[in-house]
Amino acid sequence: IVATASFDRTVRLWDARSGAPWATLAHPVPVHALTWHPDGQQLVTSGEDHQRRVWDVTTGAIVQLLTSTQG
Repeated sequence: IVATASFDRTVRLWDARSGAPWATLAHPVPVHALTWHPDGQQLVTSGEDHQRRVWDVTTGAIVQLLTSTQG
């Protein structure tokens, strides 16, 4: 799975082999960055609100919200 982040408030997941869309995660703010957890089952996103969200890519649910006062 390949993940892309966007200022349109989405994280899109794609099938790496076929290029077909796999899932879209609705993000509450424009997304600035993302990274995969080493297990490949979770994704961490960062957006304009300076919060980091940990997503379960299988369910599309946010499993943890990390807040930083330093942005």
